[in-house]
Amino acid sequence: MFRTTSARSILVCAVTLVLFAATGFAQVDEARRGAHLTPLMKAFQEVIQEPVKSTVQVYCDGYRASLGAIVRSDGHIVTKASELNGKIEVQLWDEPRKREARIVAQDGPTDLAILKIDAANLPVVTWTSGEAPPVGSWLVTTALLKTPLAIGVVSVPARRLPPNGALGIGLAEDVARVTDVREGLAAALAGMKAGDIIRKVDDEEIKNSEQLRNKIISEGS
Repeated sequence: MFRTTSARSILVCAVTLVLFAATGFAQVDEARRGAHLTPLMKAFQEVIQEPVKSTVQVYCDGYRASLGAIVRSDGHIVTKASELNGKIEVQLWDEPRKREARIVAQDGPTDLAILKIDAANLPVVTWTSGEAPPVGSWLVTTALLKTPLAIGVVSVPARRLPPNGALGIGLAEDVARVTDVREGLAAALAGMKAGDIIRKVDDEEIKNSEQLRNKIISEGS
C-alpha cells in the first residue's frame, strides 16, 4: 500500500521506464571510456544532453546500486526497489557530492520505489504520451556521463510482465549474501531469508553478487 496518492501516481507512470532494465551497470570513469567510444556512441551525445540531467546514480552503503530518474522537481526519484538496502544516497548529474535519500513508497509487483531527497527546482524526466517505440528503434541508457552508458535496439514489442517477476532481494557487494527479502516477491515465496548465501544457480557455481545478477539477467532474457 502507498501512503500518498501522489507517490502511487508516480509509480504507475514509471512502469514504462526503459531505464531500469539497465540497472546494475557500473558507472565508468569518462576518461577511461574515451579511447573506446565508437562513432555510434559519439553520435548519441547530443541526444542524451537533456535526459542525463534528470538521471541519478543511487548508492547503498557507499556502493553503486542502480540508476534512477527524477520524477518531481522537489526531489522525488523513481528507481528499482529490490536493489535498495542500507544507507541510501543519490548523486545528481551536476554534483560530485552525494545526497541522503529515504524511501517514501514502494510497489512490489513492478519492483519500483520512490526515493525523496531534500532539493528543489530539479530537472524532471520528460514522459512520452505516444505509443511505445516499435521493434528496431534505438534505445539509449544514460548515466552521469557525457556519453551514453549503453546503446541498443528494441528487440521485442511492449508486453505485460508477470506481476511477481522480480526476485525481490537485496545483495551484499562481495559474496552473494542476501541482505533483505521483499515480501510477496519470488524470493520470499521460495522461503529465502536475510543472511542466506547463494552458492549455486542451476549447475553454475556462484562466487559473488555480480555473477548472480548476470546469471539472473541471462536467464530472464
